[in-house]
Amino acid sequence: MDVVSVIQDFDDFLFSKNTSFSGIVIGGGALALMGITTRGTKDIDVLKSKLFAYCDRGQDIADCIKMNPSQAELLEALDWVKNQDQNPQWSSHVQKCFAKLALELSYDF
Repeated sequence: MDVVSVIQDFDDFLFSKNTSFSGIVIGGGALALMGITTRGTKDIDVLKSKLFAYCDRGQDIADCIKMNPSQAELLEALDWVKNQDQNPQWSSHVQKCFAKLALELSYDF
């Protein structure tokens, strides 16, 4: 299981229990120390997972803002998030979510 799946599963578990770690960002090094992953991860992996959760559930924007991704990181993650769902409307939905987040971060998108 890859780190993105682990993070998503954990996030889903917290959501099912009506709780979250809102505003807490765990980077790849911390994940390795916790034994969640044995490979080195990049913060972009964590960001992609959180951006997917934001687009999927529509309630993780505060976490994404606190992660303070650069405009380049958002662009790097965009295609990955768009490819995570086969719903024909998903791609345009993701584009709208990213545009809203970019506006909150004061980026042109």
